[in-house]
Amino acid sequence: MENYIVFHHTKPFNVEEDETSGELLAQPQHTEYEAYCILQKAVYPFTLPYHQPIDAARIFLDYLGTSRYELIDIFRSPRKAKTELIGESEAKLGGAAAATTDAEKSELDELHNKYLDRAVDAEFLGLTQEEYIILTKEAFVSKEYWDKQCKKDHAPEEYLIKIGLKPVHEYYGYAAEAEMLSADEGKKDEARVQTYKKTLAV
Repeated sequence: MENYIVFHHTKPFNVEEDETSGELLAQPQHTEYEAYCILQKAVYPFTLPYHQPIDAARIFLDYLGTSRYELIDIFRSPRKAKTELIGESEAKLGGAAAATTDAEKSELDELHNKYLDRAVDAEFLGLTQEEYIILTKEAFVSKEYWDKQCKKDHAPEEYLIKIGLKPVHEYYGYAAEAEMLSADEGKKDEARVQTYKKTLAV
């Protein structure tokens, strides 16, 4: 399956003489990781995107009697201070970036906790960040947090591009909004088929 996603055909290879079926089932070898990169970026059909590393971590942690949700919730990472960069205009004047005040640090800490809460809540529901973005149109890091960290007010469109949000029609397998809104069901079905084929051909 991995070879078909990447190369569009099966790719034969010989396993080593000392590789047993049991070992390969326990710890797969000869993995085509590019296949999982493709699946992580795809958004159609609805079973995608698929994040293989997170899925594997969930399986292992479940076997150990815990969960990724519990680990994220218990071992919450502290906020790391962003390195203050000197802007181009300030650099020409020999100036320095403005220091972060105590009030700003307190606000950033609060926004960081909200970021962690989003990650914890999403994991409790079995959602990756990619799936969270599709449903909420926001990443774990909110636009407000991004603005405060960068000390710049970004346009809403900049934030949506940054988090990788796609137009609604792409999530439903259409190449254009007009195809999704069309009353011709035959053309709509054909459009979805073509989108699926393009996904495999990426």
